[in-house]
Amino acid sequence: MRVFIVEDSTEVRERLREMLQRISCVELAGEADNENDAVRSIRNVQPDVVIVDFSLAIRNGQNVI
Repeated sequence: MRVFIVEDSTEVRERLREMLQRISCVELAGEADNENDAVRSIRNVQPDVVIVDFSLAIRNGQNVI
C-alpha cells in the first residue's frame, strides 16, 4: 500500500514516517508540508492512502485532490 503524508509539523511528519516504515506492507509514496505541494505530488504519485493533517489550511470550497 502506497501512503502519502500531508502534515505541516516537521516533528509529526517525521514520527508518522518512522511508524509507517515499520509496517512491511506500507511504502511511503511521499510527503508534503503544505497544500500546494501536496496536490501537485499526489496527482503525480497517485498513492493508495493520504494521511492529512486536519488543521492544515485547505482551499475552502474547492476540490483540491
